[in-house]
Amino acid sequence: MTGRQGATVLTERQLAVVGLVSQGLPNKEIAARLGVSIRAIEATLTRVYVRLDLPNRSALIALALSEAGFGLAVARRPAPSGLGAVAALRSLEEEAGAYANAPFMVALTQGPEHRYTFVNRVAAEVAGRPGASLIGRTVLEVYPDLDPAFRAALDGSYASGRPWSSGIPAAVRWTHEDGSIRDSTVELIFQPVRDATGAVAGILQIGIEGSAPD
Repeated sequence: MTGRQGATVLTERQLAVVGLVSQGLPNKEIAARLGVSIRAIEATLTRVYVRLDLPNRSALIALALSEAGFGLAVARRPAPSGLGAVAALRSLEEEAGAYANAPFMVALTQGPEHRYTFVNRVAAEVAGRPGASLIGRTVLEVYPDLDPAFRAALDGSYASGRPWSSGIPAAVRWTHEDGSIRDSTVELIFQPVRDATGAVAGILQIGIEGSAPD
């Protein structure tokens, strides 16, 4: 993953951990795959958060996916080297297959009206509607009673090109495919996604339920 000036700022081990985090794996499984302790993974992630100035796991996933050009049906900036499996996702179809059933919320809106072009299973559960019914609709059409603070955050992130974090887990209601409903919280991030010219083209929305998985 690269910094603002394009220089690589993460080590190979850190990039490997980022790639596995971006697949939705908990720290315990990442540690097992890499043959290290959970404490070592936690320490690695802490260093990554500090180096990239990120508040949490949701922000890390959002940054990794956005740098890989996630979901854009337009020309993309060249993907930064070293992102591994994340950077290897080159088409919306491939990304849809990889993240449709990810254990965290993934949604992409495009344009200043924030029109959905990708929604995974978890994002559909949060919306309480089938995912296919959300594509092409704006955020306000899907959430007519959206908290003004979230609307302002979406507009602000798109206009400024800066990511936004909920800071503390935001309350959500999950409607599962079987019709059951439960209340929970998510760590929510709005991450601007840029096209080949560097202009903001959309907002990647990442949400992880409750606190970061271990």
